[in-house]
Amino acid sequence: DDDDDDDDFPAPPSDTPYRYKVGDSVLVAWDPSSQDPPYDKGWRRAIVVDRHVTADTFEPQRKKMSMRGHELAMLTAMFSLRDAGIDPVEVDESTRLPPAEYFIVPYVVKLMNDQGKEEKVPIPRDDPMHIRGCWEEKKKGSWKPAKKLRFRANDQVEVWVGPGHALDGAHWIQGTVREYWSHIPRWGRGYERGLDGLRKDQVPYIVTPAGAEDEMAAHKAAHRLEQMYPPARTIQYGSMGVLNENTVLVLADTDEWIRIPKLRFRPGSRVECKIRDSSAANGGFHPGTVVGTFYREDHWRNGMCAPYQVKLDGERKLIYAPADNDSCIRAHPGH
Repeated sequence: DDDDDDDDFPAPPSDTPYRYKVGDSVLVAWDPSSQDPPYDKGWRRAIVVDRHVTADTFEPQRKKMSMRGHELAMLTAMFSLRDAGIDPVEVDESTRLPPAEYFIVPYVVKLMNDQGKEEKVPIPRDDPMHIRGCWEEKKKGSWKPAKKLRFRANDQVEVWVGPGHALDGAHWIQGTVREYWSHIPRWGRGYERGLDGLRKDQVPYIVTPAGAEDEMAAHKAAHRLEQMYPPARTIQYGSMGVLNENTVLVLADTDEWIRIPKLRFRPGSRVECKIRDSSAANGGFHPGTVVGTFYREDHWRNGMCAPYQVKLDGERKLIYAPADNDSCIRAHPGH
């Protein structure tokens, strides 16, 4: 019966990507002064040593933690309770708690504590309020990222948007890189218009979903920032994302978040396409030539593309292949 009751709690997904990977150098909110403008004090350099671990797995480390480490562990537990729909303030002996494996630590980092000793501590949330990337000082008042990015503006990419997003469909969508290493209003601490000179967390990429390019150009020309940079939306149990029909913030330059679209065929490739005429020979497959990739029509929702546009042999009208698999489109024999 207890196992059945556990099903009442939303299980933390294991496929939610995180911004940082094991081995990354980061800054973590260590001192309470990290809460105060201009948000440039109270941060401590650390190394990510683990991520997405259950709290009971981390439990043996608690005996070695400093007072601040214990505070971070308690904060992590509070976030897990909120994710399970439980108000931490209302918890008492009668409260039914989720099982231990539902308490997720997004990151475990290694740092030097106030006593000058090496310590491993949990980070309660994967957002700029608690953890951010390290920056290298270029010159006074100017900062640059510690790593180079893989993509540049106008590159075609696929981006992870996760379940339950506004674009409604697969977890990955097609788009175009609009900006990179960008400061975003309302992303992280200090992101309010008019507050210049604050240390702010940047996002590696802003991507415009396929089909929204013209609308986004109009917003940019009219300086409608609220449409270009929507407010942040929390993705449960992990990273924060910002998403509307025009804008996707890509929070890390890893294949978990952004990748090169990979297709089997290129324009000019000879293929066979499955057509609706069930009486057609060759199992319904008709020969043709790929004439374009990432095809879309105006009435399709933003982010939706067909992998290929194809001209069938002997036909004047072009068709599109809705999926890149052998049941829809395959290589022509001999090619």
